[in-house]
Amino acid sequence: MNIQKKIGVMLLALFWSVNLSAYDADMAKKIHKTFSHYTLENLNNSQMMVDAETVMKMLKKEEDFVFLDIRTTNEIDIVGLRTDNTLEIPFDVLFKKENLDRLPQEKAIVIVCHSGNRALQVATSLEILGFKNAKVLYGGIIALAKSNSTKKCE
Repeated sequence: MNIQKKIGVMLLALFWSVNLSAYDADMAKKIHKTFSHYTLENLNNSQMMVDAETVMKMLKKEEDFVFLDIRTTNEIDIVGLRTDNTLEIPFDVLFKKENLDRLPQEKAIVIVCHSGNRALQVATSLEILGFKNAKVLYGGIIALAKSNSTKKCE
């Protein structure tokens, strides 16, 4: 192999290795710190998940928390949370600075989506960003709608 081909192969290998190692190491450490405690045992005992019945009791007791409804505008128009303590910020724009600045630091944030899947992603991301008070409504708005909590809370 001539010298030009060797240099070409070396440059190509260097280019590939740079791209393969071009991730954000600091962000990877933050993500590892967050996910390393997500063992099955910890998830089962997690304070991050809250069920519909508990949320209904929180409402009845007038606990100081905020609903963060991350569903789309169309979803909210069909079935919306009509409480004074609701922030409606769709998932796709939540992580803009002006929207993150709207989130309270001092009280619990109960994140609501359709079924709970997006809420879990948001809660995890908020935890990475430093919010330690994010909770996921387990089962989402579906669970809240199915909950006949007015009878269960009495």
